[in-house]
Amino acid sequence: MKNLDPKKLSVDFQQDISSTGPILPRRYTLTPSDEKEDLLLNIGFDYTFDKITDARDEVFAQWIELNGEHILSVDVYVGGLEFDFVNQSKRYDIFNKKLSFALSAIRYGDSELFKAHSELDNSEVIVHFHSIYPSFNTKKFVGYINNFID
Repeated sequence: MKNLDPKKLSVDFQQDISSTGPILPRRYTLTPSDEKEDLLLNIGFDYTFDKITDARDEVFAQWIELNGEHILSVDVYVGGLEFDFVNQSKRYDIFNKKLSFALSAIRYGDSELFKAHSELDNSEVIVHFHSIYPSFNTKKFVGYINNFID
């Protein structure tokens, strides 16, 4: 995994979200800038859909509660009709390769939340890959958030 350069990560807290809470609802929109290799992490009550680009390489994540436990639920868009099977295969592979980096950016960018609520570091991370092709339309457990401390 490529190490996260904190200087290339910008964090923007939306609405009335603070660096330490609330946990629910708390949503992340992580958008890369391929030109500069910069990342923008928006943290808010809602996703920042206005940050979506034609490349559709953003990562969405949110905290959910299941059976009394917090889980980080992550969503990535592999493709719909605008991407053929070959391109979706490439996108699926790229998302899988860069997922650790993206999760490290979320963990680092929201580090004050984890300091205030240390139990969140033991939370499961579940990733949903969204695609029109069943082979890429998958959901998988990728570890615990503390696996992504860079």
